[in-house]
Amino acid sequence: MRLGHGTATSSLYHAGSEKFKELIEEKTEGKVKVDIYTDGQLGHDRELVDGMGLGTIEMGMVGVEPVTTLVPKLQAVNLPYVFTDRETTYSVLDGEIGAEMVEELPEKSGIRVLGYFENGFRHISNSKGEINSLEDLKGLAIRTSESPVSLSIFRSLGANPTPMSFGELYTGLQQGTVDGQENPVSLFYTSGFYEIQDYLALTRHMYSPMLLVISEQKWAGLSPEIQAAIQEASDGARDYERQLSQQQEEEYIQKVRDEGVTITEPDLAPFIEASKDVYLEFEDAFGADFYERLLEATN
Repeated sequence: MRLGHGTATSSLYHAGSEKFKELIEEKTEGKVKVDIYTDGQLGHDRELVDGMGLGTIEMGMVGVEPVTTLVPKLQAVNLPYVFTDRETTYSVLDGEIGAEMVEELPEKSGIRVLGYFENGFRHISNSKGEINSLEDLKGLAIRTSESPVSLSIFRSLGANPTPMSFGELYTGLQQGTVDGQENPVSLFYTSGFYEIQDYLALTRHMYSPMLLVISEQKWAGLSPEIQAAIQEASDGARDYERQLSQQQEEEYIQKVRDEGVTITEPDLAPFIEASKDVYLEFEDAFGADFYERLLEATN
């Protein structure tokens, strides 16, 4: 099976993919072999999701954002400051609520989510100046993912959100098409954004999982034994990758600082207050009842 992702070999996407490859080949004694394609060779997130839906690509490690357009409940993952600590986040995503968010995908879109891996808490970088308050964000063109929730968050914070493919982002930042971007610090470092962005604000405005996904066409053609092995390998790789993510976060913050990036830690209370009503725009899509259950589970 080919497993594609859109990031570098130094990324968490790749670390999770490699661990999955190692575990599934070990568990099936080589009956299942996985070839990993990095750096968007098979396409970036949107193309990978479309390809798996059509059955032309077997597997992908993708950001959650393109999948939120296929199942509205998954948009709730992106809501600002819903997830604030990892332990709670993992219990929610690995439990009933996490399963419910993606349960319609196999039938509706031809893809199956095997697990929620960790991209990390997202922060804001830019090339214009330090971000210490909401005032500093005013009018900045910030690249966001394709998620409608991301766009809404940055509008609420006073920025000018600009959706752009991750594959175009480095060039967009370099050429000044956008002033900044928002991603976990691991991607900020491994994608080399520190080379062209002088300021990073640790805003933790959104928890960002990534998804290990398999084409439902491929899945349906596998024996129950192989399906079980794939799920077990996914679970093992997920736990390994999350642990790695936690270890690396502090290391990457220091590496970014060593590269000369100015890091600020703004008071988050005004950010939380400014974005607290974002969920109202999406409540009709995922339902007030579902939102209440999510809040209950995360508090």
